[in-house]
Amino acid sequence: MLRIAPTGRPWSTWLWFEEGTGRFDGYYVNLEEPHTRDEEAVYSGDHVLDVEVETDRTHRRKDVDELAEAVRQGRYTVQEAAMIEAAAAEVEAVVEAWGSPFCD
Repeated sequence: MLRIAPTGRPWSTWLWFEEGTGRFDGYYVNLEEPHTRDEEAVYSGDHVLDVEVETDRTHRRKDVDELAEAVRQGRYTVQEAAMIEAAAAEVEAVVEAWGSPFCD
């Protein structure tokens, strides 16, 4: 797996490769806090909702139910969940336009 974390974006893109063959096997977009770093480490926090992207460019949101449950449990506010969903929509627009890092 190769993980790409675009600066300032609330997600990272994971490129999966088949074990043993190295054949590219698709993308997984992890919605999360934008990465920050200091001299010792890189920091982020997961946002539950993710986007899976197949090699044929089809995509789907993953764990929509878990985000709704996190709101019910008070882990996220309705406004925070809306921001996470907006980030997912932004990712989907990048996929549909086949923008970076997918086109790279």
